[in-house]
Amino acid sequence: MLMLGGLAVIGMWLMGTASGWAALAAVVIASVAARASEKVSDHAAWEREWNGGSGTGLRLPRNWRLLVGLVAWAWLAWLSLLPNEGDPALALASGVFWLASGFMAVVAVVRLIRRGTSRASRKAVIVKACLPVPAHSETVRDAYRAIEGLVR
Repeated sequence: MLMLGGLAVIGMWLMGTASGWAALAAVVIASVAARASEKVSDHAAWEREWNGGSGTGLRLPRNWRLLVGLVAWAWLAWLSLLPNEGDPALALASGVFWLASGFMAVVAVVRLIRRGTSRASRKAVIVKACLPVPAHSETVRDAYRAIEGLVR
């Protein structure tokens, strides 16, 4: 919601109804919201791994989610290309849609570029403390034999 609000303020700035400072604040808030969303998804993935779950649940496979997203985007693009007959609200919605589409395209390109870097090594969990595992552990029977002479 914060990202949509930020895009709306940027659209208002482009139309001249909002100040440049509001647009700058909207960009900052939208970037913080995007990073927060990424951190939440990273934590959810870590929690699924920690709990030993597969983490799939009721989510669609990645290819299906991509297909549904592309179909929804194509439908919205078709709606935004319809003649708006001079309605400023529709013009604003269309402008915000194309602005958001451009923003998402830039984010996708940046993610593709960053995927090649050592991002996984930055997010990897590093073991902070390692306890040695005993090479040999005595059985209960051996422990009882060891203390038999002491108990009498």
